Amino acid sequence: MKTKTLHLIIFFGLLTSLELKAQLCGTPQTTNFPTNHRTIINQSFLNNNESICFNVFYHIVRQDNGSGGFNATLLDDVNEKLNNSFNPHSLNINNLGFDYIDNTTYYNIDDSDNNNTEFNALVQINNIPNAINIYIVNNAVSYAGKSNGILSQALVIESSWANTQVISHEVGHCLDLWHTFQGTAIGFDGCAEAIDGSNCTTCGDYVCDTPADANTGNSGGYTPNMDNIMSYYYPFNEFSNGQIDRVRNAFATSSVLQQIVSNSCRIAELSPIDYLCYPANKTLTISNLEDSTTTWQVSSNVTILSSNNSSITVRAKYSNSTGNGWVKATLSNNIVLQEDFKVGVPDVSVITLESFNSAPLVTGTFTNVTARYNWLIDVGQFGHVWEWIVPSSQVISNSPSYSYIHVSPLGNPTSIYIKTRACNECGPSEWKGKWFIVETPPAGCTSCPTRPGIIHY
Repeated sequence: MKTKTLHLIIFFGLLTSLELKAQLCGTPQTTNFPTNHRTIINQSFLNNNESICFNVFYHIVRQDNGSGGFNATLLDDVNEKLNNSFNPHSLNINNLGFDYIDNTTYYNIDDSDNNNTEFNALVQINNIPNAINIYIVNNAVSYAGKSNGILSQALVIESSWANTQVISHEVGHCLDLWHTFQGTAIGFDGCAEAIDGSNCTTCGDYVCDTPADANTGNSGGYTPNMDNIMSYYYPFNEFSNGQIDRVRNAFATSSVLQQIVSNSCRIAELSPIDYLCYPANKTLTISNLEDSTTTWQVSSNVTILSSNNSSITVRAKYSNSTGNGWVKATLSNNIVLQEDFKVGVPDVSVITLESFNSAPLVTGTFTNVTARYNWLIDVGQFGHVWEWIVPSSQVISNSPSYSYIHVSPLGNPTSIYIKTRACNECGPSEWKGKWFIVETPPAGCTSCPTRPGIIHY
């Protein structure tokens, strides 16, 4: 039996990660296809708030007589490790099950001298078309894990590494992720990423928020993220936002990955609310919590009235509390659920009143006075409700669905005062008012409502 390369010694802690020189991952080099040149098949997969559930299937390779092989009772733990890596990004793994492959030839994979014959044959056995197929072998000569290419549907991993984060690294390759040091580290083909990241879209791992990495740690001007799962600085525990964007683009554009998508994941979700008022309270609950325990947090304008492992009851902290609020549930499996909402009545300070083209109002001529409502996002049935205080004889349009009134000042006043307020579930805001100049148009004027003028506050 040939000796494992230096990477395995390092991963056992006998050397530091900075000495990482040889190859742990055997995933073959492929040609990158730029994400901006791909055809979007399913737009929804690009939405980071949209959960993607995908299948995996495990194949445990044993000897001809059925002896040996990975302990199948640990597969739930393996799947949990995958979910711990991907769940924080709304990517969820569904375990379709497992089988045994009793074949001594593939029990110990020998790919020395770049011979991929055994690997290529193994990943075709019992291959499940709607899943990433994970083949667990006893031993491989040249690697701890190897995917069948970057963006693929199969991988092989040694039994001693199957229940570690190396499994997340190899699945990352299947989902279109490259090594953080690709093309930069010695011995890894590709275009080297500049230390300043100026060519990050075309070199390295093609992801701009993973710093350039020469696989030498913090040296030579490089400052890599040594916690990134696609690096060799084991132990690793996180993906970057840019890597997840690339994964989502792969799901949105690749027919290979779209066939592994499932609707069977039991995804933990926090029930939604749009508004939180005072003194009324609301209860948020977590569905599909499974065996996780929960730690609750809330924004500073929210008070927790009660909570347990699966629910929390909250209200606005004070009667005058306003703004953006949130409730966050951090689960013991590292999933973070957060619900954002509005607290209290609308904030009157973000309402702006202005006349059409900033022109003065003209006696006897209809023009618009607009209220711009910039309170982040108008949500729900109350988002466009306006209350105007002007003489009814001067109003043409005053619909709750409009954010303006169409007015015609009567007589010959020098100014007119208009005010408005916005409403939501918690009630109306304070009034916001403004004085507008009113002019008497010169004889024969046909475009006076749109000519420039001064507005008085």
